[in-house]
This record gives sequence, structure tokens and C-alpha cells, in this order.
Amino acid sequence: MKKTILCIALLLACAACTDSRGTDAAPTPTATVRISHDRLTFAVPYFSGSAPSGTIDWGDGRTESYSVSATHTYAGAASRTVTIETRGADRMTLADLEGVAAVDLSAFTAN
Repeated sequence: MKKTILCIALLLACAACTDSRGTDAAPTPTATVRISHDRLTFAVPYFSGSAPSGTIDWGDGRTESYSVSATHTYAGAASRTVTIETRGADRMTLADLEGVAAVDLSAFTAN
């Protein structure tokens, strides 16, 4: 009887580990990209993968949700670092490098 109760408890615990399609619902890792630039208007890179989502910290106190067409205009010229945290991204394309001083991909891994 004790083994049956244990098995039922394990089955219930495992059921909580799947999503509505019955697949593993492990948390999707977050990949971070930091881009230092001195542009007055900045467009985020394009991320591709399995429905990339995340947040953008524009480096001036403003944040927003990631979208492929997100752009930001700053109040004045200065050097800033944009930090983009993504989930579900496996590739990044930065089309325009003008004004970009550094791209930190050390925390970006395909997920």
C-alpha cells in the first residue's frame, strides 16, 4: 500500500512538470546581450528562434518588452549600453554597426 501511495504522489509531481502539450515545461533560459553605442536613435538587433521574447533596458532608465521593430530615441547624445534579455532566441542579427563601440555576447547562448 505504501508503494502505491508513493507512486501516485510521484505521478502527480511529474504531471506538474509538463505543459498543456504534455512536454517538459522546464524554464527557458535567458540570454543577455549588451551593446554599447553613442547613437541618438537605436534599433535593437533581430533575434530569431522559437518565439523570442524578453526585455530591453535602453540604458537611460527606460525599459520595454522586446519586439523585432523596437527603436528608442534618446533625449541627448551620450554613450550608453543597451541590455537585452531574451528567451527563445538562437540567433542575433545586428544590421547597423555605426556608432556601436562594443557588443558583449558573453552571456548569449542559443536557447
